[in-house]
Amino acid sequence: MFRILFVCLFLITPSLSFAANQLSNKELAQLCNSKDRWYGGLCNGYITGTVESLLEMREQGLIAEAFCFPQKMERGQFIDVIRQSLAKKIDIQPAFESIVLTLREKYPCE
Repeated sequence: MFRILFVCLFLITPSLSFAANQLSNKELAQLCNSKDRWYGGLCNGYITGTVESLLEMREQGLIAEAFCFPQKMERGQFIDVIRQSLAKKIDIQPAFESIVLTLREKYPCE
């Protein structure tokens, strides 16, 4: 019984710490608005990684189709759209959620 309890505690702990350490809108907006190119690169990388993860999960059938890019969409275009959206929404909402909501709003599936 003690072993089962220990294993359950061990499995739950990483997910709790992850939830507490998610990047917020405000933090991502600060990275995106920084004059330092390093922080700007972190911003672009976070956005790109999030979008590519969502596209891969959708392709594997793990999530529903929440947004649809136009045929000739370039990477820089969606990064700019999301960065502009972040500048308007400086709050403590998780940045991941804000990116998903922005994609759904700006690139709806028809």
